[in-house]
Amino acid sequence: CGTVLDFQNQNAISGKLIAFEFNLLHHQIYFYRCIRFIRLW
Repeated sequence: CGTVLDFQNQNAISGKLIAFEFNLLHHQIYFYRCIRFIRLW
């Protein structure tokens, strides 16, 4: 490990995680509604 490609891959993965977390925060209400709707069943 320690090559440039590995470093770029780590940046890409962390970038995807950050975007995923941002989407979760941005759409919290929809996720909570989904969870509540599922719990009703």
